[in-house]
Amino acid sequence: MIHDELDVAVVEIKPWGLNVKTGNGQDGFIDNTKNPRWVEGAEGPNVGEELHVVVLDDTVVPFRASALTADIEIARQSK
Repeated sequence: MIHDELDVAVVEIKPWGLNVKTGNGQDGFIDNTKNPRWVEGAEGPNVGEELHVVVLDDTVVPFRASALTADIEIARQSK
């Protein structure tokens, strides 16, 4: 699962990041620093919005993910 790309839905917004869920029900988390909108100072995403992410750490529950383009590109090169 590490370095896998997934589409996830935002299920909860916390001050420190986003709780997300995959289509098959797996729980994930995106830290604010791995959310491009937060990094840019923009609003969103909103609950229910879908994001394309890469799995950074699948040894913890919920798994840790990133929506940053740079992280997705690095993961693609690692495969």
